[in-house]
Amino acid sequence: MDVQQCIPLSNILANKIGSLSSLLSDFTLPIVSYFSGEAFNEAIQDVFKDTHIEDLWINYFCVTTNITKSTMGVHEAGCLWRHCRASMTVNGLLPPMIMDGDVVVDGG
Repeated sequence: MDVQQCIPLSNILANKIGSLSSLLSDFTLPIVSYFSGEAFNEAIQDVFKDTHIEDLWINYFCVTTNITKSTMGVHEAGCLWRHCRASMTVNGLLPPMIMDGDVVVDGG
C-alpha cells in the first residue's frame, strides 16, 4: 500500500468515527467507558482489514499497558487493527481490549 492509497482510507476512517451521529449512536452507560467502541472497532477493521504489523512497508510499533499483569507491551508483530485499537484505548472513553485473556489499554 502506498501513500496515495492511504488518503482515501483515512477519509473513510474519519467519516465513520468523526461524525456526531456516529458518536451519539455509540454512547453507552458509563460503567466502563462512555462509548461502547463498537463503531470505532468496525471503522478500524474496515481500514486495516487483515493486515499484520510486520507486513507494513515501514517499521511500526505501538505500546500498550497490560492492566492484568501491570506490564508494558511493545507490539511489532500481529494483527494491526487489534494492537492499534488497544494502543488508542483511553480509559473512560473506550472500553479496554481483551488480548490473550488480559485487559489491555493505551500505553502512552
